[in-house]
This record gives sequence, C-alpha cells and structure tokens, in this order.
Amino acid sequence: SVQPGTNNPYILFSYFDEKGKSFKHYVYLKEEELKELRYFIARDDENEDSLKDDSVEPMTVIAFRITPTEKNNFSNYSNAYDQEDTENAENYKKRFISVEVRDTDEFQAMLVQMRQHPALDVWCSEHSEISFDDLAKYTHALQEENRKERDMRQSIANRTRSGGKGNKKKKDSENKLLLVYPF
Repeated sequence: SVQPGTNNPYILFSYFDEKGKSFKHYVYLKEEELKELRYFIARDDENEDSLKDDSVEPMTVIAFRITPTEKNNFSNYSNAYDQEDTENAENYKKRFISVEVRDTDEFQAMLVQMRQHPALDVWCSEHSEISFDDLAKYTHALQEENRKERDMRQSIANRTRSGGKGNKKKKDSENKLLLVYPF
C-alpha cells in the first residue's frame, strides 16, 4: 500500500511466504530510499508483439529500485537484490523489485491518484513507463516463474491427454502467489 498523506510518506510491501509467515517492508520516501519507479501497463496490442518474442509475456507490472537498509529490511536480500551501478546486463535484472499487477484498470486509477501527491508525482510520470522492448529487464524473475508455471500446466495437460498419471489431483502450486501487493 502507499501512504503519501502522512508526515513521513511511505510505500509498504507486505507478503506471505510459503509457510504463511508475514513480511513487511516500509520504504520511506522522504529518506530517499526509493531511487526509481518504473511501470508497464499491458494492453491488448502487446499480445501481438509478444508473439514475435516468445520469451517475454506482456504483464502489468510496477518495478521499484530501492536502497536496501536495515530500516526497510531489504538488506536481508543482498544476494538476490543488487544495487551496484554497473552497466552489466546480467546484474541489471537484480536491481528492481518487480510486482505483477493483476487488475490493470485499478492500477491505472491508482497511478492517477499517485500523480496528485507531491511525494509520488515525480515517480509516476509518463517518463517512468517501461517500453515493451525493455520489459524483460524489469521482470526477469516474474517471467521465469510464469514460464515454469506454464510448462508445468502443459506437462500436466500432456499427461492427462496421454492417459498417464495426470488424473491425480493437482497440487495447489499452480496458483502460488509470488508477492501480495494490494492494488
């Protein structure tokens, strides 16, 4: 959630791990922990572009570049989250915390609201929009997870059609959430 109207505006990242344990990360905007915010809004015309490149699935996403600190608790993820300013393409995909947004219309309404607050309007301009060609750089982990889920569903479907053991009850991992972020 976003709390721009307080004395110290912040963005709250909260999610549950696979065991149901809750995690919260507060990123305070006045303390300049937020370094960059980028977003991509999936539109129907991107689905045609995605047919050209099977490796990138269009998805509405918001990506944050945050300075990890003890206070925001992102320093615990230093192995997965890299903030060095090198131009190494391999490390670029580790610079952003990307959140897939399930409701595009609600997200667009939230962007309009965020643009009305001085602490957030600088981050939510049209200049912050990600082009489809750059989407893979910001969503690498999400794309990989979606690809694994697609492959697993395809594998189950193939086993079911071939009369294999696919008739067993499916595991709940097919709908496993990566990160819960209330948009």
